[in-house]
Amino acid sequence: MASHFNWFFHGALMQILPATMATGFIVSGTLLYLAPHWSIMITLLFVMCNHPLPKYCNPPRILMFITSYILWPAYGASVCYPEGLSETHYRNLVDSNGVLICSHPHGAVGSGSFLFYFAVNKYTSWLRSDRLRFAAVDIIFKLPLVRIFARIYGGISAHRDAIHKTLRSRCSVMMFPGGVVELNTCTRGADSVYIRKRTGMIKLAMRDGTTIVPMYVLGETDLYTTLPWIHKYTNRLLRRLRTSLPIVPFGPYGLPLAHKVELRYAIGTPVHCDRIDKPTNEQVQEKLDEYILSLITAYDHAKRGTGYEHRQLIIY
Repeated sequence: MASHFNWFFHGALMQILPATMATGFIVSGTLLYLAPHWSIMITLLFVMCNHPLPKYCNPPRILMFITSYILWPAYGASVCYPEGLSETHYRNLVDSNGVLICSHPHGAVGSGSFLFYFAVNKYTSWLRSDRLRFAAVDIIFKLPLVRIFARIYGGISAHRDAIHKTLRSRCSVMMFPGGVVELNTCTRGADSVYIRKRTGMIKLAMRDGTTIVPMYVLGETDLYTTLPWIHKYTNRLLRRLRTSLPIVPFGPYGLPLAHKVELRYAIGTPVHCDRIDKPTNEQVQEKLDEYILSLITAYDHAKRGTGYEHRQLIIY
């Protein structure tokens, strides 16, 4: 009985981020539905979509407490660094300039990556919440109320100008290069990344002279069960919206709660990019190959001694 309660409690807490985002949809939709006249409805919609966004904020302390002291231990989360490198090496990188943290896989919701994002103060010495932002697609910052939640959590636009400005302020940025494709290929029991055609992050890093830190979250794809047959119908819609909304993720007994799995964060060897305003295709491909090798090496090293030893990372 106690184990079932713990699973339900922790699974529910893991839903904090998607739940608050969904709240934005529900509240705004209810207000629009209850509007007594179409003119009021249009006015409400205009205000909610154009209300000035708050300034960048650090994650709420209550959220950081829940993720650091309840969810992180509950999911057995741990961080694994490359052989021969310690946290000090990464701290020196961050202290000199911001880094681009590329997290894989996107997963059904991205809960594993956001657990790391909110718990960095306690479990890493090289990242601090006041100098870390996550990049989200532009449509998130156009949706009523959702845009405010995203900014409160420290979100910025995934547009290259916004990322460039953030990196210049010596803040690090976490992003999901796999995006919609990794969401639609998310399958329990399998690990894969879509990166071979994702050269945008490499070009961005080279133009800024920024270091890229690859990260793979083992267990991310196991947090939720999805319905693969739905993906082929939703893939085109998500591409048009240029976003990666979760597609019917659920947990045990069909409930919208996360499965209880072990999470392990495989940190890759940093990929240093010299500043080049107009990098050639050959230069970009060289850095992309280095990135892929770093990611695979980190994955193979992190899965040792865990329940993921039998898996192989598939690169698309």
